[in-house]
Amino acid sequence: MEVLRSKWVVLVGMGIAALGLVGLGANAAFTDHVAATQVIQVGTLSLSMNSADASSGNGTKHLTWKLVNSGSSINQNHTWTVTNDGTLPLHITTVSLLADGGGLDPAPLGDDVQMNFAGYTGSVRYRESFGYYCAGGCNLNVGDSWGPFTMDFSGNLGNADEGLTITPTVTVNAIEWNGAGPSGGTPVLSQG
Repeated sequence: MEVLRSKWVVLVGMGIAALGLVGLGANAAFTDHVAATQVIQVGTLSLSMNSADASSGNGTKHLTWKLVNSGSSINQNHTWTVTNDGTLPLHITTVSLLADGGGLDPAPLGDDVQMNFAGYTGSVRYRESFGYYCAGGCNLNVGDSWGPFTMDFSGNLGNADEGLTITPTVTVNAIEWNGAGPSGGTPVLSQG
């Protein structure tokens, strides 16, 4: 009986030891807590362009000037700025130029008038064939202004230009900006 009893003691001891070893080789951790945060800004995207001598568009995202043939030469300078007048920060993406008028193709006035736009010079017709993108100083906090930019028009006119007009229009495009990084700075437009 003594042998039987000691066998049971050994078996019970091994069973307890086996239960004690359960879980030593593998571990698992469980959690029931997850956290996530999302920030949603609600507001308006709005920008306005202004120029003291625009013929139309002040306070909108398009500015238009009327270049009138007034003799044998043309020499006009136009300065404009862009202001973020919305409630969200903006990132200026592109600026485009369209010049209506100037006569039939080949458009005499459009070809004879030279334009300096964003540091790029060429005939009005040539300059409008390019897109421009913002390459620096593109971010605007609410109330910040971008610019001023100067556009110069000059040219010696001939008989074919008589009575013709060109109406250059500049349009600025922007998207919402998350506010990270600097705002303002020197605006740089690159031809794209």
